[in-house]
Amino acid sequence: MDIEIFHKKFLDIISTANIEDLIFYQFGSSSNHKIFNDIDILIIYNDYEIMNDIKLKLIEELKEWLPHITCLSTVEEYELSFIKTVNAKKLYPK
Repeated sequence: MDIEIFHKKFLDIISTANIEDLIFYQFGSSSNHKIFNDIDILIIYNDYEIMNDIKLKLIEELKEWLPHITCLSTVEEYELSFIKTVNAKKLYPK
C-alpha cells in the first residue's frame, strides 16, 4: 500500500464533499511506518450527520486501504486528548 496514493485519493474525496467543521487526522502505524496493514483515520466533528456522510463515503471509496475510522465530537476529543495520546497527524485542513 502506498501512503502517498492514499493521501491523494483522500484529498480528492473530501475536496468534493461537504466537510464543514470536520478535521481529519491520521494515526497508528500508517502515520509512522512505511509498512502497515491498514490506515487509521480520526474525524473530529461538530455535526454528526455531516461526519457520518463523509465517513461512509471514505469507507466505500478507500476500502482497498482498509480504513479504520474513529469519530469523536470536538467535546469528546477535548475530554480524552485523543490526538495527543496517539500522536495523530493532521490530514485536513492543513
